[in-house]
Amino acid sequence: MSLIVEMESPKSIPILKNIKELTGIQSYEDMLNYALAVLQWAAQQHRRGRIVVALDRDGSYKELKMAPLERAGQEAQEAKAVDIKAVAQPLRVCAGQR
Repeated sequence: MSLIVEMESPKSIPILKNIKELTGIQSYEDMLNYALAVLQWAAQQHRRGRIVVALDRDGSYKELKMAPLERAGQEAQEAKAVDIKAVAQPLRVCAGQR
C-alpha cells in the first residue's frame, strides 16, 4: 500500500522535522507507524475508562486530552474519578527502591 500525505499547513513541516530529530526516527513512514501505535493505545485506554497522563516524579501530572480520544471513550462506562496523586505516591516509592 502506498500513502501520500499532503500537508496543508506549512507550520506542520518544521514540527515533523523536529520530531524526527528529537526522537532519532529515520523515516516519515516509521514516524507514522509510531504515531498510530500511540494513538491506538491511548484510544484503547479511553475506551476502558482510563485517562492517559504524563506523571512527574513529584506527583504532578498532565493529562493528554484530544477530541478523538474523548470520542473513543464515549462508549466506555462513566469513568470513576481518580485521585492521580494517590496513585503517584506508590509509584514514587517503587521508583526509589530500584
